[in-house]
Amino acid sequence: MKKILVVDDDAVIRKLVSFNLEHKSYKVFQAETAEVALRLLLDEEIDLVICDIMMDKMDGFEFCRIIRSKETYKHLPFIFLSSRESLADKSKGYEIGADDFITKPFDVEELILKSTTLIKRSEVYKNFSIKKSFKNDIEERTKKILLIDDDEMFCEILKGAMETKGFLFQYSIDPNQGLEIVRDFQPDLIISDYNMPSLNGKELRKLLLKHETLKQIPFLFLTSNLSEKNMLECFEFDIKDYILKDTSLAVIAAKISNIIETTIKERNTSLVELKNVADSLHLQNSNLEPPEMSNFKIKSWLSPYKSIPGGDFIDFITLPNNKTAIIMGDIMGKRWGAWFYTFSFISYIRSTIRVVLNNEKQFSAGEILTKVNLALYDDSNVSEIYSSISILVLDDAEKIISYAGAGDLPLILFRSGSKSIDLIESSNPLLGVKRSCTYDNIVIPMNDNDSIILFSDGITESRNSEGTQFGTRRINLLLNNINETEKELTIFEAIKEDFIDFTGNSFEDDVSLCVITKIN
Repeated sequence: MKKILVVDDDAVIRKLVSFNLEHKSYKVFQAETAEVALRLLLDEEIDLVICDIMMDKMDGFEFCRIIRSKETYKHLPFIFLSSRESLADKSKGYEIGADDFITKPFDVEELILKSTTLIKRSEVYKNFSIKKSFKNDIEERTKKILLIDDDEMFCEILKGAMETKGFLFQYSIDPNQGLEIVRDFQPDLIISDYNMPSLNGKELRKLLLKHETLKQIPFLFLTSNLSEKNMLECFEFDIKDYILKDTSLAVIAAKISNIIETTIKERNTSLVELKNVADSLHLQNSNLEPPEMSNFKIKSWLSPYKSIPGGDFIDFITLPNNKTAIIMGDIMGKRWGAWFYTFSFISYIRSTIRVVLNNEKQFSAGEILTKVNLALYDDSNVSEIYSSISILVLDDAEKIISYAGAGDLPLILFRSGSKSIDLIESSNPLLGVKRSCTYDNIVIPMNDNDSIILFSDGITESRNSEGTQFGTRRINLLLNNINETEKELTIFEAIKEDFIDFTGNSFEDDVSLCVITKIN
C-alpha cells in the first residue's frame, strides 16, 4: 500500500484530503507542522508528500527545501496544496523542487489523479534506484563506508585504517543516530556491530530491510560471537559477509575493500552487457534532424547519461499540409529487467503516434495526445509503463504552434521584444494513467523572434561541484541577458554552453533541450 504524507495546519483540510485518498486505498499520515512531518519521513517510507505553503514556524517552501537537500528524498514526489496560485509562487515552488500544485478549494478528482501520476512517475527511482545505481557504478568518486558500533575506540582505529586506503569513512556509536546517517550519507557499505545495548545489529538490519532504497546498500556484520548459530543467523538478513572482531586490522581492512570492489565489478558487468546489447542493435532514442521550415527554426540536443541507454527521447515527424510534430518525452517503467527495454517502448510510442497521424485529418497536439493515451492504456503489453511527454505541432503555413503535455515540465515562452518570460504548463497526467482522459490543446501565440524552450529534468536537476542545481531560474537569467542583435539560435547555444560549463560536462541524468524560434 502506497503511503502519502499530508502536511497542513488546517485540521479540516487534512481530514478531507486524507478521507479521499484513503478511499482510493492509500495509507495516509497527517502532520499539522513541518517539524512533525520531518519526523514521520524518518519513521515511514513515504511515497508522496502533499503540503500547504502557509504554516506557522516553518512554511511549505522551507520544508520542501529541506527535503530536496537530502539525497534520500531527491525524487520523493511533492505537491503543494495551497490557496496561493500566483505565477511567482509557482515559479518559486518549482525552483525549490515541487512537482506540482493543487489550488484550494481543490477538486477531488484532480487530487487523486495527480497523486497517482506522481507516485507512478517516481516508481522507477524509488523501487529500483536504476539511475542512481548506474551513477554509482561508473562515477569515479571516493567510496563511502559507514560503521555503527558502540566501541568508539574501535571506530577511530578502523576509521584511520580505511581512510589510509582512500575511503570516505563515517561512524556512529548510537545505532538510532546511525540509521539517520545512512539516509543522508548514502554509503557504499554499512558495517554494524552485532551486539549493541540500545539496538543490536540484527534489529538495525531489520529496520534497513524495510526501506526499499536502503536495503540495497551492501551490509556487513562485525561480531565477537563465534557460535555457529549466530554466524548462520547473520546470513538470514541478506548480508554480504561477517567479520570477527578479533581479526587483525589489516585483514579487516582488506576484506572490506574486497567486498566493495566486488560489488562494483558485479554492477559494472551488468552495465557493460546492457550497453553492448544497445550498441549491437544500433538503438537510438533521438531523431536530431529537424526538418527545414519557412517560419520556424528548431535546434535540439540530447545527451544520454554517461552514454547509458536512457529514457529521454526527441523525435520530429513531418505531417501533411506543411506541419511538423515535435515530440519530447521521458520513459518510466515498472520492474524493468534493464534500461534496454525503454527503447522498445520509445519505438512503440513513435509507431502509435504515426498511426494516429496517418488516420486523422486534424493534427492538433491535444487530439494526438488523447488518442495516443487511449492506445497505450488499452495495450496490456505496455499498461504498466508510463511516460511524460510534450507534443508540439508547428503549422508552417499558418505560423502557429499548438501544444499538449502529459506529466511534463512547463515550457518557457521567451518574447524577444519585451524580454518577458511566460510559463506554459499542462495539468494533464502521465500517458497511460487514466483511460478516459482528454488532453488540452494549447495554442501558443508567437511574434517574430519569440522562442519556445523545452527541456527535461536532467537539465534542471543537474548540479555543479558545490551541489547547486542548475534550475529554471538560471535559464531565466540567461534569457534576460540575450543580446537581441545576435542570431535567433543564440538562446539554444547560450543555454547549452552555460549548462556544460556549470556542470563541468558531468550530468546526473539524461539531458534534453529543444528551442523553437519563430523567424521573419
